[in-house]
Amino acid sequence: MQRFPATTIISMAVFITQAHAGPIVHAETTEYFAGTFLQGQVDTISHRFIMTNPGDEPLYILKVHPGCGCTKFDVDKKIGPGDTGSIVIKVDVSQFKGLVKKTTSVLTDADNEQLVRFVMKARIEPVITLTDEFIKFGPADSRKTVGITTNRDNFSVNSVYYKAYITGSKHLVAYSLTKDSVQDGDGTVNYTLKLRIRERPPQTSPGSFIISTNHPQKKRVEAGGLIEVSP
Repeated sequence: MQRFPATTIISMAVFITQAHAGPIVHAETTEYFAGTFLQGQVDTISHRFIMTNPGDEPLYILKVHPGCGCTKFDVDKKIGPGDTGSIVIKVDVSQFKGLVKKTTSVLTDADNEQLVRFVMKARIEPVITLTDEFIKFGPADSRKTVGITTNRDNFSVNSVYYKAYITGSKHLVAYSLTKDSVQDGDGTVNYTLKLRIRERPPQTSPGSFIISTNHPQKKRVEAGGLIEVSP
């Protein structure tokens, strides 16, 4: 049996004590996927991230940096030795579509890791999809066709108008909507929206085509646009 000198044993004890001295932060998880939702199905996703302090001194949360203005949080600012705390993060996803990924950075006084990043994720599927995200009418164009895909069989359009950015003017657009005979296997329905310019802005101006619908989760759809005026 190997024997160690007393000074060696004392040094080892001091090393072990120092290894665990001070505040320590440990996060059980740092990433959360809330799931896949249709637009309008949820407004906010929320999750509680657990943090523990296995150290022998209090752990302090010095600052929290949300990823954007859409993120709110509630955090335990002090976690005692051997205790557990948490941060609750809420993200407003009502204005997003596709994959949403928001990171919240937490600055601590921990000896092992001062910066901890928590990631919130969700996938927001649009309830209305346009085949054209940008609609352009040249000087000689008076008609355009846009495809629409939605999850409603009784979908309808209430109005369409063009808002010119430069002048701020609004111009009604004539339209007709027909349901296509093909219905996708995932339950979505395809429509064809035909647009006709009634009047053009006084000058060429980029803008947006605003489509008002009867969809309870998406009353308004926008597409970027440009209506050109002959010189």
